[in-house]
Amino acid sequence: MTSWAIVDYFLRPKPAYYTVARELRPFTVGMTRQDKQTFANDRSAVDFVIEAVLEIWGTNSTLVDKTATLEVTFFDLESDWMDKWQKEVVLAANSSTELYKGHVTGQPIKKKQSDVSKVIIISARILDGQTVLGRYSNW
Repeated sequence: MTSWAIVDYFLRPKPAYYTVARELRPFTVGMTRQDKQTFANDRSAVDFVIEAVLEIWGTNSTLVDKTATLEVTFFDLESDWMDKWQKEVVLAANSSTELYKGHVTGQPIKKKQSDVSKVIIISARILDGQTVLGRYSNW
């Protein structure tokens, strides 16, 4: 039998409990990754490029603005390559804020549909000094 409950009969948390708890915190971070296909001109579908685009946003459910640091780390599963960058952000009160939109670092631009993408894992954290306010990983 499958249940949608986040705790079992004995009130022990299931794995979904921790996911829900993370998303209900006052500060969270989220992201999405999509392939964007751009054509060389509007009259032909022959020449195009496919770019992996990353969007990161943060949410603040408190009633005051929050200044924090966004830390984004990129890992390649098939090699030792990794990259990391940080930037100062302001999370607007009681809203979500777009923090980054751009190319996925380390992912080459594809020229054919059959080109294989690299396996890049992206980890984002919102930090207040050394305290982690929110975290998210995109596989």
